[in-house]
Amino acid sequence: MIRQPHPLLDQILFGFLEPYPIAGMGEPWKSKIQDTLAALREKGVGAILTLTEEDYLGLEYTAAEFLHLHAPIDDYEAPGRKTLELAVDFMDHCLDQGVGVAAHCLEGRGRTGTVLAAWLARKENLDGEAAIRRVRSLRPITALSPAQKQFLLDYLG
Repeated sequence: MIRQPHPLLDQILFGFLEPYPIAGMGEPWKSKIQDTLAALREKGVGAILTLTEEDYLGLEYTAAEFLHLHAPIDDYEAPGRKTLELAVDFMDHCLDQGVGVAAHCLEGRGRTGTVLAAWLARKENLDGEAAIRRVRSLRPITALSPAQKQFLLDYLG
């Protein structure tokens, strides 16, 4: 994986959860989708997890041969348990195949941060408070809504 900055990816707040090949980002711009997908490939990303309510770019992702899952979560809301488990399982499945994953919602802050915190909790055996602190330390732009934070505290203990 290449960890140097990339101007196009910086615009959508792309960033890895070091040292893992898991990243968060905002939704790519449709007008720049091919360049964005090429940049993601250069970074070692081969799978995209979409967390927005609508999956506007799913066809572009799969046409470019990215693994893709749409696990919709309403903006500022917590995911359902099944949705969260599906998302985290998808991330683990991709990693088991040696494929890096980029998760995104609209801005890459709330829904993305929630799912990344849950994945970190599973990976590093963290409780809710520790998972929230950990994702914020690795991805400082994470901004969980009160509902998302409470969900993680309840779900992860």
